[in-house]
Formats: sequence, structure tokens, C-alpha cells
Amino acid sequence: MNMTHLDANTIYLILLDLISETKRALIEQTDSGPRALPHLEAAALRFSVIVQGGKPFAAELAGADKVHDVGAVALELICDLHTLLATLPQYAHLGPPAAQVRSALTIGRRHARASYVNEAAEAARNRVALPDVADILREMPVTRGVSALDIAEMYVRGGEELRGFLMKRAEADAEAAAARAGGVGSALQEARQLIIRLRAMIENEVSFRDDLDDDLPLRIFSLLDGRLAAAAARTRRNAGGAAGEGAVADDEGVGQDASAAIESLIDGGARVGAAAGEVPQAQPAAGPDEG
Repeated sequence: MNMTHLDANTIYLILLDLISETKRALIEQTDSGPRALPHLEAAALRFSVIVQGGKPFAAELAGADKVHDVGAVALELICDLHTLLATLPQYAHLGPPAAQVRSALTIGRRHARASYVNEAAEAARNRVALPDVADILREMPVTRGVSALDIAEMYVRGGEELRGFLMKRAEADAEAAAARAGGVGSALQEARQLIIRLRAMIENEVSFRDDLDDDLPLRIFSLLDGRLAAAAARTRRNAGGAAGEGAVADDEGVGQDASAAIESLIDGGARVGAAAGEVPQAQPAAGPDEG
């Protein structure tokens, strides 16, 4: 199986295909295949930065930031309500607890507009301070069965998740930097060898297991086989003198096709992640890392 004609975009597309829900289910029918899945995920994450650029874990960071920001603003509104009511004599006792919460926790709209890094840093401080005002927050009802303490816990967890995804992004950036330093060629070679070894293991297992369908390798590697066939056809055409403007146009068409397929796989829910964590979709960041 000669994969040398498959470029970075195509290898990335194949990696995404192999870790998609459909192909993952097929791979997990075997004993040998599942062990390769974390390595496929790590390779796909590496190629997501090489091929697409941008910032990994953008969607996950945005989701955690949403939870964090809603919590920050909600807690401010709860404290505002208690402070306002405290201007009436019969509710004066509500003022001091609200002031204690404001003093202990970093909350509010201003903090919700801070950078991811600042929000993550404050989450660590808020986690330490939360027990000091837990009883106060528990006595601040929001709706039936939900107290301000529930909102505060959600808020702090959102900030902690931000920190976790920022660390994963840093690891992914380090992987990408290593790939650039070592050259894309080495990353391509490693990914090709990984795919080749996986196919060999699965084909070997199918050869002696009666409970596995004979066509299982073909179903798992259908995209790979299609890309190999297309690359071989282009090579034959070029060798036959068909190179030139027509070949260039064909290559451009294949590149556009690969990009469209990548988008389709991503939209369909294929997630890329580090071998030790969740695998997210690679998306370009929508702007600066603002909360």
C-alpha cells in the first residue's frame, strides 16, 4: 500500500474518517484496532493545526466560557437584587450577605468580559473562597430547587473547565510547533505508518476470526482506498503525458473536494482530541480569546 502520494490534507481527512463514530464502531469490533484509536486521535489533532491552522479547542473553550459568563452575571444580578431590597427597612438584613459574596468571589459583567486566561486564573481563587460563603449562597433562592450556591458551583466549574481546555490547547500548540520544527514530512510519515500498521493488524485478525466479516477492512478503510485509487489514476495520467493545465485543475478539484469533505465530517460530529482527553472539532477561532 503506497501512501506517498497522499498529502497532508488527504491524510488529515483519512484520520478524521477513521475516528468518526461510524468507523470507530467498526474498529471496535476487533481486538487489535481499539488500541490504535488514541494514537489516531492524537495524530488527527496534530494535523488539525498543520492543515487548518487556527486554534484548537475553540468550540470547547467557547462552551465553557458561556457557562462561566452566565454564572458571573447571574451572581451579580442576585446580589444586586438583595442589595436593592436591603434599601427597605424590612429587608435590611439582606444587604450584608450580598456584600460578603461580592467581597469573596470575583463576579459580574466586567469579569465576564475578561480573557480566557484571566477567567481561568480567577476560577482557582473562587474555588478556594467559595466554601467561606457557601452557607450564605445556599440561603439565596433563585427558583424552586435552585439556590445561588448552585449557580456559584456552575460558575466556578465553568472557569475550571476553561483552564483545562487552555492546557489542552497549549499541549496541541506544542505538538504543532514540534511538527513544524521537525517538518511536516516527518508527521506525514508517522501518520502513514500508523494507518498502515492498523490496517495490517485488522486484516490479520479478520483472517483467523470467523465472527468478523471478510469485508470489514474494506469498510473501515473505504475512504483511504478511494483516495489511493484517485492518486494512482492521476499518476497514470501524468505518466501518460496528461500533465499540465488539466492535471493542475484536477489537483485543485481534489483539494476542494477534500476541504468540502473535511467540513462535512466536522459538521457531522467527528471530534478530534488529544489521546488523553476529549476530542474536539478543529475550528478556526472567532476572534481574540475574550470571555
